[in-house]
Amino acid sequence: MNQAQNQNSGTTVVQQTIVQQPTIRKYKCPYCGGLVEGKPAETGLQTMTCPNCGGRLEESDAVSQPAPQVVQTVQTQPAPAPQTYTRAPEQSYYPRQTFGDKLKSCFGTLIAFAIIGVIAFGGFKFYEWYDSRHQYNQPYYDDGYYDNGYDDRPEQHDPVYVPALGRDVPWDREYDSYYDRQTDCYFFLNTDMDPPIWQYWFEGVSSDYGDYGWLEWDAKENRWYVQIRENKWEPLPDGKGTGLWHFD
Repeated sequence: MNQAQNQNSGTTVVQQTIVQQPTIRKYKCPYCGGLVEGKPAETGLQTMTCPNCGGRLEESDAVSQPAPQVVQTVQTQPAPAPQTYTRAPEQSYYPRQTFGDKLKSCFGTLIAFAIIGVIAFGGFKFYEWYDSRHQYNQPYYDDGYYDNGYDDRPEQHDPVYVPALGRDVPWDREYDSYYDRQTDCYFFLNTDMDPPIWQYWFEGVSSDYGDYGWLEWDAKENRWYVQIRENKWEPLPDGKGTGLWHFD
């Protein structure tokens, strides 16, 4: 039987040889029962005797037994010792950046930012120019407001005649109400009420109540009511309503 073993560091070959010995002939002695090797007879004849008891052995008493196998091992081509390789330290193949190269890189970055800034500024100016042109092409109302598809102008009313004052009072678009300059009064018809009711703001009276102070005239009670907070009205104190006018 041959056996071969391979290793990364070398090759080792082990050879085994099995030697078969000649078959041993033994005899079973019919006299003593022993298993013995035959011994030539002392008479010199081709006969065999038992070495134990001297009994005569016949060929019919022979017993064949195979001899044990002898294994011889031969080793050839001893494996060489593994070799150790030392890797040289890696070297950088990129040249070190010089100060001049760094300076050039910095200038390149600044130039790139400058170009981006110019493009952004140009886009902003173009949008500003386009927006102004677009607005100039919008049709105007007579009062100077643009027609942008819906009417976003403050509510406009014709002047209203006030019998108590004996004159027309114009609409104030800034405060979205009528305004009488002589009595310093703002007023409008609150159509959210059912029935609608006139509400008044007299400077010097209403302004005493901060963010509230709107006035309403109650014709049934023949007196003024003032708003003191949200959804809260109370009678105006006596003396505060002197000189105030209202619609009947």
